[in-house]
Amino acid sequence: MPFKHQEASYRTRKGRRYVCFTDVLAAEHATLRDTAKEIVAELRQAGRAAFFESQDAGAFYRVFVAE
Repeated sequence: MPFKHQEASYRTRKGRRYVCFTDVLAAEHATLRDTAKEIVAELRQAGRAAFFESQDAGAFYRVFVAE
C-alpha cells in the first residue's frame, strides 16, 4: 500500500506548522498553478494561513494550511 512520506505531509515556517491540505493534480482553470492559487486565496479569505509549492518541477502543486 503506498504511503505519503512524513516530510511531504508538513512544513514548518517561522515556527508555525503547516500540514498538507491537498495536492492539485488536475487544473480546474487555465493551469495547475492558477488552481492552487485559487485554493490558497479561498483558505486565506476564510481566515486561515496557507501557501502552495511546486512539486516535481511543476507536475503538481501541494497546498499547505496552518494547523
